[in-house]
Amino acid sequence: MEEKKKFNKQDYDNKYIKENKDRINFLMAKGTKTLIKAASDNLGITPSEFIREAISEKLDNVKEEIPPEIIPNLMEWLKNHGHTDAEIVDCLRYLGRKEENF
Repeated sequence: MEEKKKFNKQDYDNKYIKENKDRINFLMAKGTKTLIKAASDNLGITPSEFIREAISEKLDNVKEEIPPEIIPNLMEWLKNHGHTDAEIVDCLRYLGRKEENF
C-alpha cells in the first residue's frame, strides 16, 4: 500500500517563495538597521515593509524620468518615420506625463 505524504507547510512556503519572490541580501553601514527599525516602529510597520516601500517609491520616480540623452535620437527616429513636428511634441508630452495629467 502506498503511504500518503503528509502536508509540510515549510516545504510549501519555501516552494511558494522560490517561485514567486526574489531575495536580495545587502550590507549597510553599522547602525542603519537600528535607524530603519526605529523609523518603521514609528510608522507602525515592519522593517521589511519600510525597506520595500522605500525601494518602491524610488523605483516609481525612476520610471517617470525620460533619460535626456535619448530624446534627440527618439525625435530623429520619429522624424525619419514620417511623423510631423506636432506629433513628435505630442509623443514627448505623452511619454513625460504624469498619469493624472494627460
